[in-house]
Amino acid sequence: METGKKLKVLFSDLDGTLIKPIIGKDFPVGCYDMQPMFDTLEAIKNCKPNVVVIISNQGGIEEGYVNAYFFKNKIKWVGSIVAEYCKCECLVDYCPSSNPNNVMRKPNIGMIDKYRAYAESNHLDCEYLMIGDRSEDKQCAENAGISYYDVKDFIEEFKSE
Repeated sequence: METGKKLKVLFSDLDGTLIKPIIGKDFPVGCYDMQPMFDTLEAIKNCKPNVVVIISNQGGIEEGYVNAYFFKNKIKWVGSIVAEYCKCECLVDYCPSSNPNNVMRKPNIGMIDKYRAYAESNHLDCEYLMIGDRSEDKQCAENAGISYYDVKDFIEEFKSE
């Protein structure tokens, strides 16, 4: 990434924002049960971020009903879809803890602060924005002091002309 240029960084939730289940449950039960949300991807492409950072709560890992290995592959796969479709860099991060006091778990701002610390240490001037579909996403953005869009509003704001 270039220094001296303001970079647009978009933090995005995963489930319900970038992917949705095929079977119809609240969350995909595996890689075979998810599909990209192309309306969101199109809006991201139109928003033109330099970097998308996927941040996701995954307390099911700690609780034993989400396999950590499979989840790592799932989030990397979604990250590659975002990078390829939206033509931007895409990073991924997640919190495997279900403990609400874990600083990395949304609505806490640990995952956002991790990226901001990286950007600051590399002297990158960034503009931050977050999209999501749940109250903890909105609260996380508010706690971090960054702009927030509910995914439906984001899609409307950045839809193709």
